[in-house]
Amino acid sequence: MVQLTSWLDPFMEGVSRNTGIPTAQLSSHVGGEFIGTFLERVSATFSKGFMKLLIDIAAGGIAAGYAIYGRDVPERLRRELLQTGSHLLFRVLEAIDFAEIYSSAKEFFGKLSVGDIDGALSTVLRTPEEILSSMGISAAPSPAPVMTAPSYVITPPPVSTPPEITSSEIPPLPSPA
Repeated sequence: MVQLTSWLDPFMEGVSRNTGIPTAQLSSHVGGEFIGTFLERVSATFSKGFMKLLIDIAAGGIAAGYAIYGRDVPERLRRELLQTGSHLLFRVLEAIDFAEIYSSAKEFFGKLSVGDIDGALSTVLRTPEEILSSMGISAAPSPAPVMTAPSYVITPPPVSTPPEITSSEIPPLPSPA
């Protein structure tokens, strides 16, 4: 049986005793919130604009939909998924800015319509620099320009033609003895 939040049970036992809420129920609630927050951070790290909104709606809708309409889903998993889906869907409602979503979608489809795939993707996906910046890490500065030594061209001396040798200047060969 799949349980996404059973690892929280030992930590929630004390809270469970004090509140009277069963440990499994408390863990599924807190764990579902944790999973929803984690998924929300992941989508915010790698996507932006209307794409982040679509990812959060899809993930929340799938989790909540499976919790509500799934067959033979154990009660604890149903609670975990419902909490995760609710978190994602309600955060979308809180964070929605219609003007920003409209301009993001307009820019994406505008670039896509003229065949600028890289430009379109840059409107919905974060660059590595943006990802590092969202994590509070400054991107490394550009490397200093590489200084190269001047290059010299070495040209060989001009080839001169050897002086003309006449037969009188050639010494006779020694005779074999």
